[in-house]
Amino acid sequence: MKYLIRARGGKKAAQIWDGQDTACHMATTGGLNPLKYEVFDSTCGFPICQMCQNNSPKPEFGRKEIWAD
Repeated sequence: MKYLIRARGGKKAAQIWDGQDTACHMATTGGLNPLKYEVFDSTCGFPICQMCQNNSPKPEFGRKEIWAD
């Protein structure tokens, strides 16, 4: 899993990144500019965006469905 984390300033939260959009869809709806973020393989100790957790298909983020990687 990949994460977007803001490069400088602002509130820091790890956004779940699929390569084109965040799990919370903030990148495609204009609420987040991916150019101001860097991609990481871990959360780097930052909390994961709550909306990303709620929208993630991964069971470890609260969804009850079982999804294969």
